[in-house]
Amino acid sequence: KLQFLYFIGYTMADWDYEEDHMQYGVSEGEMFQLEEIEIPFEGTIRQLTVCNDTLALIVDEPNKKKWRVIVYNLTTLKKPLSKTMDDNVHKIFMDARGVHLIISLNSGDNYYVNLHKDEKASKCSQISGIVIESVGWDNSDNQVCGGSILLGDVNGCIYEVKHDAKTGWKPKKQMTALNVDSPVTSLHIEKFEAGGHLLVIATASSRLFQYVGGPTLDAVFANDTPSLREMPGTHSDLRMYRKSINEPPIVFAWSTKAGIMHGKMNFSKRQDTVLTSETVLSFDTTMSESPLKGLTISEHHFFLLYADRIQVIAQPPGLSWVASNSREKLQPHEIKQRTVWSKPFSAGFHNEGRNIVQDVITGKTYIYSTKSVHELYDTNSNNNVTWKSFLERAMDPKERDRETYFQIAADLCKGEPEKTACVNSALGDFYFEVEEYGQAARVYSTTTKSFEEIVIKFIKNNKMDELLGFLLYRLKFMESRIQTRLQERSQLCCLCTWVTQLYLVQLNDAMGDEEKYEEVQYEFHTFIEYYLDLNFLDKSTICDLLASLANPEELLYFVELLKDYRRVIAQHVTHGEYESAMSILTEHCFSEQYDELWYQFSPRLIQHAPVALVTGWMRVEHGKRPFLKPPRLIPALIKYHVKYNPPGVTKNQAIRYLQWLVDDQGNKDKAIHNMLLSLYAKQNDDTDLLRFLQEHMDNPIYDLKYALRLCLTEEKHRACVHIYSALQLYEDAVRFALATGDTKLAKMVWLHCKVHTHCRLLKSQMRTMRTRRDSGCVSCSIL
Repeated sequence: KLQFLYFIGYTMADWDYEEDHMQYGVSEGEMFQLEEIEIPFEGTIRQLTVCNDTLALIVDEPNKKKWRVIVYNLTTLKKPLSKTMDDNVHKIFMDARGVHLIISLNSGDNYYVNLHKDEKASKCSQISGIVIESVGWDNSDNQVCGGSILLGDVNGCIYEVKHDAKTGWKPKKQMTALNVDSPVTSLHIEKFEAGGHLLVIATASSRLFQYVGGPTLDAVFANDTPSLREMPGTHSDLRMYRKSINEPPIVFAWSTKAGIMHGKMNFSKRQDTVLTSETVLSFDTTMSESPLKGLTISEHHFFLLYADRIQVIAQPPGLSWVASNSREKLQPHEIKQRTVWSKPFSAGFHNEGRNIVQDVITGKTYIYSTKSVHELYDTNSNNNVTWKSFLERAMDPKERDRETYFQIAADLCKGEPEKTACVNSALGDFYFEVEEYGQAARVYSTTTKSFEEIVIKFIKNNKMDELLGFLLYRLKFMESRIQTRLQERSQLCCLCTWVTQLYLVQLNDAMGDEEKYEEVQYEFHTFIEYYLDLNFLDKSTICDLLASLANPEELLYFVELLKDYRRVIAQHVTHGEYESAMSILTEHCFSEQYDELWYQFSPRLIQHAPVALVTGWMRVEHGKRPFLKPPRLIPALIKYHVKYNPPGVTKNQAIRYLQWLVDDQGNKDKAIHNMLLSLYAKQNDDTDLLRFLQEHMDNPIYDLKYALRLCLTEEKHRACVHIYSALQLYEDAVRFALATGDTKLAKMVWLHCKVHTHCRLLKSQMRTMRTRRDSGCVSCSIL
C-alpha cells in the first residue's frame, strides 16, 4: 500500500498548518474604523435610532427649553422631518423599514409620522395618556399600514394598538402588566416558522418574559404564566441579530448590570422558550471603569460601548466561553484575549458615547455621543484577524464548542483557498482526535495536508472503511479541479483502482449479511458507473482485480457495462451458464463486428446448448445481413453429438443446420456438402444419404472420391452403387448392386451402362464423320 501511495505521486505541496496558519496575522491598520456622519443640527443629542438608512434624533436645542425631532435620510441626505416640541421628548421609535415614527413625550402625549408620505407629526389621542418606553413592531408585516403594534410604558404595562391607512389609529388596549416597578425596556414580536404562532419577548428591570400563543396577540397574552429569565440588575436591554428582515433572529444578547446573557434562538416549532445555549459574559473592568452604556451584536462579534471607549469581542453569541475546568466566569485577561479591537474615544468624539445602535435592514452599526454620530465599519483586515482568532480557539483543547469555532473560521475564509485548507487541516486533526473518523475523512479531502500522511493515519488505526470514504471525497475534490493534465488523470485512475479494491474487500466482508451486502453493492455499482462515464477507470486493471478478488457476478456486471461481450460470454461459459451465454450472443451480438465471438464460443456451446446455438446460426443466416461463414462453423459441428441434445429432442442438430443450408439456402460450398454427406453416412438409416446422392447425381458438389471412401468405410453399399455410377465405373456399380442382393438396382445400373455406352459410341462416330467432312469426303458430306 505504501508503494501504491508513492506511485500516485500526489503533487500538491504539504502544509504544516501549525506554523503556516500563523502567517495570517493582524495587518497594518485597524480592524474597525469610526467615520463621522455630517448631520446639520444644533444642540445636544439625547437619543438616536436608525432603520433602513434613516436616522431619527432627539436634540435638545441650546439655550431653549425646546426639543427638536430630526429625521435624516442617509441616502438622499434630506430631512423628511424637523419638528420642534415644546414638551420634553421622552423617546422616539421607528419601525425596521423606516416608514413609521412614533414620538412619545413626558407629558403622555404621543405623535405619529408616516415618513414615506412626508406627513407632519400629528398627535394621536388614541395612544395618549402613557409614556412609551419601548415599541414592538411586527416585522413580518410589510408595515404599509402599521398593523398591530405593542407599546411598553414606563410603569411596566403592555398595550396593543392598531393602525390602518384609511381609518387611522384604533384605541389602545392593555394586554398585560408585568408587575414590576420599572419600565418595559424592550419589546419584540416574532413569528414561528410553522403553525402561525407568535412570540412576544419583553424585558423589564432584571427580568425577561416570553409569551407564546396565537395566531392573535390576544391569544398570546392569554397565557398568564410566561417563560421567565432573571438576572441581577435594575435596567436591562435586549438586542437580537437576524441575517435579514424576512428571517427570524438567530442569536440574542440581554444586558443587565450583572453582565450579558447571550444565546441562540430557535423558531423552528412552537415552544415555551426560544432561547437556547444560554451563557453569561461578565464585563471586563480592566478595559473601562465606566459602566456599559450600550451593546449590539453581529453573527460573530459583540460591540460594547462604554462612556470612554468602544470594545469589540470576537465571540459568536450563544457559544460558551467557559473552559473545561468548569469555572463560572472568564477571568479579565481571558476576555482581553478575545477582544479583537478596542478604541478609547478621542477629544474629537465630543464628550462621552451615549449609545450604540444597529440598522436591521442594512446591518450598519452607529455610535452617537452628545454632539456627533459615527458609523462603525469593518476594514479589509477584519477577516484576517477574526478567522485566525477563531481557529486558535478551536485548536485549544480546553475550549468548548470547538467544532463550531472551526466552522466559523471556515466560513470567514470562504473564497480564500489557502486559508480554507489551513482551517480544514486543523479540523481534520480535531475529528481524528475525537475519533470521528468519517468526518475527518470528509474534511481531509479538501486540504493540502500530505496525502500519504493522511492515508497512513487511517491505515495505522485500521479504519479502512473511513479510508475508503476519504478516497471517495478526494476523488470528488480532484475531479472538480482537474482539467486535461495527464498526470492528474493518472492519479485519478490510480485512486479509482484503489477504491475498487477497498469496495471488493467490503463486499467480501459483507458475505452472509444480505442487507449489508446489497448496500455496499449499490454504492460500488454507483461508483463504477459514474467514473466509467468519466473515463477514469483502467478497464483491463479493473477486470483483473474483479476476476481475482470479486464474486463472479461483479466481474460479469462490469464487463456488461463495458459491452465487452467476449468477457461476459467467457464468464458465463466458465461458470456453466450456457443459456445466459447464448442470450448474450443472440441479443447483443447480431452484427458483423461480433462474428469472431460466434466462431470462438460455438465449439463449447454446441456441447451444452446445441438447439439454441443452431437456431442462432440460422437466424443470422436468414437475417438481412448474414455475416457468419458456415465453413468456419465446421469445428463446432465436429464436436457435436446427439447426446448433447436436451431431453425430448432427438434430431441431429448438425444435420439440421447443414441440411437447411443445402436445401433451403442453396449453399454450394464443397466443405458443407462433404460434411453433410459424412453425417448422413454415419446414420444407421441410409434413406437421407441415398436421397442426397440421388438429388446431386447429375451435378455433385461434394467430392465423389471422398464420398466413395466414406461409404465404403461405413459399408453403405447402396450408396457406393450410386457413387460408382457417377464415376462411370459401371462394372463395379453392378457388382456392388448384386452383392447387396438388389437385382432390380443391378438391372437399372446395367441398363444405364448400356445406354451410356451406346451414346458414347454414337458420339464417337459423329466426331469421326465430322472430321472426314472437314477433310473433303463427299459421302460424309452427303450423310
